[in-house]
Amino acid sequence: RAAIANVQQIAKIDKQQLLAMTKELYTNDTGMEPTQEMLAAAFELFSLNPDGDQDCDEDGGKQAEEEDQEEEEEETTAAAAETAEFAQEMESALQHVRNLGRQHRSEFVQQISNTYTELNGVEPSEQQIDAILNRIQLKFEDEAMQEFLDDNVEENDDEEYTPNEEDQKQLDADQKEEVLQ
Repeated sequence: RAAIANVQQIAKIDKQQLLAMTKELYTNDTGMEPTQEMLAAAFELFSLNPDGDQDCDEDGGKQAEEEDQEEEEEETTAAAAETAEFAQEMESALQHVRNLGRQHRSEFVQQISNTYTELNGVEPSEQQIDAILNRIQLKFEDEAMQEFLDDNVEENDDEEYTPNEEDQKQLDADQKEEVLQ
């Protein structure tokens, strides 16, 4: 029982941290707080009982409740184990990608340098290379955020959005930056 309680506590903490990071990323990207419905949709895959069904009837006895509780604990344990396994596999995959990135970085930087030289007639400085790499990274982050939003935001939400003056300035700056790329 102590192990189950420990796993449940860890899962709650991880969920809270993931929720906070998701809210922050969404808020930073859109300038708005995500709705409860959006957060619920984002975390649906973490749900232990997605349809909300209960196995005991309204008059259910103590034995049925105990069985349900045991079943929930088993599901929680299984879900926590799956979550931990997923996290471990994800970390392993990310580490592999990072290692590949380190191995291919110099070749990639050389390709960027060659392209920059062809376009501008001079070799780029280290600051220019860093700026280009940062823009590439931001582009990947934007694509990932957009994919997340596309999967979790209803289409009619976009129609209700009207950018404020600050958002419009940022959109204009982003469009100018894309043209320069």
